[in-house]
Amino acid sequence: MSTVQTISLNKSIPNGVIVKLYDDGQPSTLSHTVNNSETGEIVVTFPSWEVGSYRYRVFHQTKGYVLREGIYVIDEEQPTKTFQSLTDGATITWNIEDGYNATVTLGGNRTLSITNAVSGDSGTLIVKQDAVGSRTLTLPSGSKEMAGSITLSTAANSIDIIAWLYDGTNYYWNFGGAYA
Repeated sequence: MSTVQTISLNKSIPNGVIVKLYDDGQPSTLSHTVNNSETGEIVVTFPSWEVGSYRYRVFHQTKGYVLREGIYVIDEEQPTKTFQSLTDGATITWNIEDGYNATVTLGGNRTLSITNAVSGDSGTLIVKQDAVGSRTLTLPSGSKEMAGSITLSTAANSIDIIAWLYDGTNYYWNFGGAYA
């Protein structure tokens, strides 16, 4: 799986600067040019990187000199940080390889299944009630809830946020509810 990786350059970069990546010493086609809307510290995003080491070089386009260079290491594949929309159904399946953050609207009483979680993974789920409300969500086996249970808000269109941490055996759940 390849994902979006971000390099924070941690310094003010002037307009006209190009950030280029090098793979095994050869320039790649991935680059980013700073434009007028970017001031101060910038974050440069390059899509579809695989696990490995990448050399990057920040150089000024018009003056032709290097401002900064370094090595960026991706030591494990990381799921996307954007929220994935889970498909409502009798069993709602959340594949963690597709992202640690998710949202779902319950259309009935449902069961949650989490796949591909490994020890140390965690996630956040926004649970929305449909226009009917009073829907329930059964958590995966091995779940341990704060204070013994999680009770979702029952009002139509209400929103709850639940988060978990997986230790390889159990999911430890935390709950924040009744968001307007």
